[in-house]
Amino acid sequence: MRTFDSPLLDFLRRFVPLTLGLLVVGGLFLSFQLDRRERELRTEAETFLATERQILLETLTDTIHDVRFLALLFEKDLPDMRSPAPGSAQGVFRLAAFMRTKPNFFQLCFITAQGQEQFRLERVGQRLLRVPNSQLQDQSDQPYYQLSRNLHAHQVYVSEFDLNAPHGEVERPFRPTLRVAAPIVYASGQRHLVVLSIDGTRLLQRLRTIRRDSPVRLYLTTAQGHWILGPHSRLEWGHSLASRREFTFAARFPEAANVPLTSSGMTVRTENGLFCMQRLDPGLAFGNEDMIAEPGWRLVAYVPQAALAPPWIPQFLALGLAVLLFHAGLCRYVSKSALRRRILERHIQDYKEKVQAISHSSHDALVMVDERGRVVFWNTAARNILGYASEEALQAHSAAFLQPDPPSDVADVPALKAGPYNTHNGTRPVYLTRRDGSRFPAEVAVSSFRLHGSWWTVNAVRDITRRMDALQELARSREMLVEALSISRMGGFSYSVREDSMAWTPEMHTLHGVDQRFVPTVESMAEFVEPLFRPHFHEAMTEARKGNPAECDLSLRTGHSRRVWVRAVFRAHFSGDSVIRISGVYQDVTDRRLERQHLEQLSTAVEHTPVSVVITDPNLRVDYVNPKFTEVTGYSSRDISGHGLELLQPPDHDDPFHHRLLDAVSRGENWTDEILTLSKDGRKVWQRASVASIRDQAGQVRNVVVLLEDVTRRRRHVQELQSSERKTRAISEAVLDAIVVLDDASRVTFWNPSAERILGWSEDEALGTDFRVLLSWPEDEPLQEARLTDADANPSGAVMERTLTRKDGSSFPCDFTVSSFILDERQYTVVTIRDITRRKQYEERLRSLAATDELTGLANRRALLQRAESELDRAKRYDRDFSLLMLDLDHFKRVNDTYGHDVGDKVLQSLASTGSNALRDADLLGRLGGEEFAAVLPETSAIQAKEVAERLREAVALARVPEASAPDGTIGVTISIGVAEYRSGRDTVDEILKAADKALYQAKNSGRNRTEIG
Repeated sequence: MRTFDSPLLDFLRRFVPLTLGLLVVGGLFLSFQLDRRERELRTEAETFLATERQILLETLTDTIHDVRFLALLFEKDLPDMRSPAPGSAQGVFRLAAFMRTKPNFFQLCFITAQGQEQFRLERVGQRLLRVPNSQLQDQSDQPYYQLSRNLHAHQVYVSEFDLNAPHGEVERPFRPTLRVAAPIVYASGQRHLVVLSIDGTRLLQRLRTIRRDSPVRLYLTTAQGHWILGPHSRLEWGHSLASRREFTFAARFPEAANVPLTSSGMTVRTENGLFCMQRLDPGLAFGNEDMIAEPGWRLVAYVPQAALAPPWIPQFLALGLAVLLFHAGLCRYVSKSALRRRILERHIQDYKEKVQAISHSSHDALVMVDERGRVVFWNTAARNILGYASEEALQAHSAAFLQPDPPSDVADVPALKAGPYNTHNGTRPVYLTRRDGSRFPAEVAVSSFRLHGSWWTVNAVRDITRRMDALQELARSREMLVEALSISRMGGFSYSVREDSMAWTPEMHTLHGVDQRFVPTVESMAEFVEPLFRPHFHEAMTEARKGNPAECDLSLRTGHSRRVWVRAVFRAHFSGDSVIRISGVYQDVTDRRLERQHLEQLSTAVEHTPVSVVITDPNLRVDYVNPKFTEVTGYSSRDISGHGLELLQPPDHDDPFHHRLLDAVSRGENWTDEILTLSKDGRKVWQRASVASIRDQAGQVRNVVVLLEDVTRRRRHVQELQSSERKTRAISEAVLDAIVVLDDASRVTFWNPSAERILGWSEDEALGTDFRVLLSWPEDEPLQEARLTDADANPSGAVMERTLTRKDGSSFPCDFTVSSFILDERQYTVVTIRDITRRKQYEERLRSLAATDELTGLANRRALLQRAESELDRAKRYDRDFSLLMLDLDHFKRVNDTYGHDVGDKVLQSLASTGSNALRDADLLGRLGGEEFAAVLPETSAIQAKEVAERLREAVALARVPEASAPDGTIGVTISIGVAEYRSGRDTVDEILKAADKALYQAKNSGRNRTEIG
């Protein structure tokens, strides 16, 4: 298109000048309004900040005057009690009246010079309460007290704004607190401190909610930048809450925080917005020389960046954009209207020339007809195909040239008249007649259009004679190919890469075991492949997509769940450099694969069989030997190939097995016998030989297969076993343990004399009898019963302790051992029984001695502590009580010194007997050593344990031990008892014992013969 015909250039000549003018005027107006807006907000923020700062300073000044007033009120202790003590009734009344007039104060406190609260009055809701003296606290470690205790007269301390934290815990909900303190100096020189606590909740809430309709936001921070009143409540009080320590003014607005703050304040503009800041110093509320205060606060009036723009800016921009769009649309419409006609006229001329050139160069016959069916256009191809010149066809009726022969009622026929037909491309051939009378197949495409109020239709006729001939030839070839593939059991597929469509031959459907209506895809083809081979399929498809040929073996699982082996071949077809289609074949190789597997399995079995395999010709000349033959005889395949088996015949042996083997082959018999052979290194080897013949279809011997099994070791073992059996019988008769041998039905086959002595059954009674009947084996123990008959259940002969019954019905403990062996392919079980009655008696005696004190018969220290650990664990698990008693005889050394140790032992035994009777069945009394005893009391609290201890102490005090040398013939003793229970902080036996021992010594020191709780 030429430059002067470009609609863009014409549009720009009209649009740009006026648009630039509008943009300049709008920009100047917008800049002026933004400056004006910023000045107004700056003035508003500074005024707002100054007003609120003055209010805060006045509030602080009033508080300072109030605390000074209270300090002066109580400074002089006058006789007429005009200045009564704060804790007096008159003092409380005055202070309560004062607090009622000051709703911002929630706490009034008087503190001594040592930091102890003397008096505190608190506001709880609408009530004023005096805190009881028992709840007054020591404030000496509080920061505000440390800074205000050394105040001089007339000085005032102002604390930092923080959260009220009684007893060290921050009060919830938060109570912002400001404390003001002043000293009280009495005439006597005594010093007190009066502290007023201001509830800042209402003050901060007023700052938070004031002027909500204004874009100016008011913030309050500490001197270190922590938020007191911040953008969000979750960011506030970082100086009081460790979890919010990182939330600061500098962290949120670093540019504004870095600006030095002068005494007159500072206003700064950053990318975040406009900041007006002033320092709020408590010293300004009262003379600096009379003020000791924490660092001041920062009061900030903040205008967000978004609020600095006038609220009507979006509407202004939208209006400007609408004006520009309207101007652009108008310019575009005018430009396009001016160019459209000129361009349209030139295009019409160009199209006309192109249509003429295309129609005459087309290989299809183009015939245009009007609404009456007359031909108005006839191109060169129409003359060549139909045989009529344009002079003959023009203005003639189209039916003379385009009438199908024979007539057809299908849609794909020529349009003989113009009309509003649906445009269609012929897909089915029709037959037309040329001028010379010959018929030919043709495809007809029809297109209609309306011009100047009339319909025109173009018929495009294509001669498809060659294509039809090629299709017929292709159909014949396809039939032959399908038949060939079916005979060779090969299925084919074709995959269109562009259309992502897959087509299968009928044999391919049969191969996969699916119906011919099954629609395949690449994914469904992969699903038929077994998972182990699926990566091979995807790899082959990937290579084919790259244009490379690929082949692989696949295992398919058909629709009938049958396994099929195929050889898959993939080939790519190109259009230019791109792969447009992938075709391939699947050839069924299942029979071939199975046959190969069978041969491989047979070969592997022969190569790895544990017997020697020899294959010979009919004359017993060796053709093949397996590795086992070489291993046994030393002859390799090369050594013996072509030789006869007589090479294995020992020269000094008079048994010619070679001749007997030939006789068996000649008679067509299978032959088996044990023969003596000679190895290459001269060793004599006994082998079991089995011979079979392989015959051809005529029945003649083709090969002979000889199997040789080395039985040398087995023959030696049989000889050794016979000798061993004689030795074993002699040993079994001499041993003291019962030895019983059972067959696979658990019947006794061997019964030695010790079995008769231990079990009471004679050998004649036992042989052939079911062993389980002899032992009265319990019927509810199938596992033990199985161990008597299962050869693999207990092959190692592990020892089990059992209680068995003799013939006379008496029971006895024993070590019961079951082991098994196999002899002559039969399973035997060996049962060994050892009477352990005396050993059990010794063990029971040892267990008793290990857990019992020999003198008293009580539990010894080890048993007692084990029981204590067990009961303590149970108390912890089920949240139960648990107590221990520690007992000690009073003046026991005096008894030993006076009457001797024998009498002392009697006293200890008497205490053990009396104590056991006095305690409950669940309790356990034990001796720790000497005259010290202890008792374990499960599920018993300390109070209950003391009652048990008192009962025990009284019982011991009443008991008497006979002794002739005593004044009245008996001796009486007393005991002291310490009680301790399990509780938090005392959760081990050692800790409880220590507590009980400590209580025991307390009882000793308190006069003995008493009980104390530790």
